[in-house]
Amino acid sequence: DTAQLYKNHRDLGQAIKESGVPRSDIWITSKVNPAESRSVADVVKSVDKTLEDLGVPYLDLMLLHGGEGWGVKRPLDLELWRGLQEAKSQGKVRNIGVSNHNRQEIEFLTAETGVKPVVNQIEYHPWVPVETRELVRWCQKEG
Repeated sequence: DTAQLYKNHRDLGQAIKESGVPRSDIWITSKVNPAESRSVADVVKSVDKTLEDLGVPYLDLMLLHGGEGWGVKRPLDLELWRGLQEAKSQGKVRNIGVSNHNRQEIEFLTAETGVKPVVNQIEYHPWVPVETRELVRWCQKEG
């Protein structure tokens, strides 16, 4: 797992190259930095940059890194989600999902596009609030 926000794609790419492990044996997840993308085209370009920095031909999973809790309003979240759909249709990513999104945000993206995120990556540990536990149960129910 990595992210554009972490600024470690080149280091990870070098480690992958030096490992000698075939690309098909590694699962790579990254996240779009919503502060640096404003359109479908921006997202596709950011995915291209991630692929270049990692030195790989595709990503297994690309996520939107944060929703309203990160200051990303619904219209922008929707535009970025459409950007991930475009990157997927171009074969740059195999799966798309979200990170740190709530139920309402996921329902909105799905209703507007007909495309459900394959995952909602969130922080989870024994001390998370009840709302987080409820979100996990809902995500599990939704598949």
